[in-house]
Amino acid sequence: MPANTTLLTASPGTVSALAPGITREDEATPFVRSLARALSLNTLTEEGTEALSLFEGTVAVVSATDPQRATIGRTATGIHVRHGIADEATLTLTVDPTTRKPVLPELPEHMPTAAQQLLNLISPSLPAWEELTPSFWALVQTVRGLPPLLLVDTDTQETVRLGGEGTAYEIHGTPGALAALLAGTEYFPDAVFAGRLLIRGPFRGFSSVTGASMKVVFDV
Repeated sequence: MPANTTLLTASPGTVSALAPGITREDEATPFVRSLARALSLNTLTEEGTEALSLFEGTVAVVSATDPQRATIGRTATGIHVRHGIADEATLTLTVDPTTRKPVLPELPEHMPTAAQQLLNLISPSLPAWEELTPSFWALVQTVRGLPPLLLVDTDTQETVRLGGEGTAYEIHGTPGALAALLAGTEYFPDAVFAGRLLIRGPFRGFSSVTGASMKVVFDV
């Protein structure tokens, strides 16, 4: 094992991809699930946690590329995400469903506070990728067939190994690409096919890591 490799193992347990106070409807659509996961990531930073507490109102979010729609609103216990556009929604935002970034030029010059708050919340700033590895592994380590993983930072060559013995499936990427994978803001196959992540290992490993990514992105 290289000298700059950190070894991380964890004990199996019940772990949720959603943070306390972030809820979604049962049997939710992929769009609703990804939005709820993105909102949950705000709890990883003090700035994001404060932003969550300040959000008020009910805002509809629609996909720019397909019919998916969702409504995000404040409840008595936190923030809830559901499919469709609710009657009580006061604003509608159109976003790229993959990045959750707004589609310009549809945004008004003077955007309502609730809209700007929500755009920041569904595209949160992420901690360093190394800080995301424990929560990622705790969430996915019980995925059937998942091999040990070796994450390689292509900028610094720093590596982190997740899991125990056996040949590791290698995932190479920039700090941003690794953070997006571990946080669940980008789906593993999309990142690989776009060239943002480079992999080394058998196809069965690709299939298993895809399943792990799905668990993080969509809370399944």
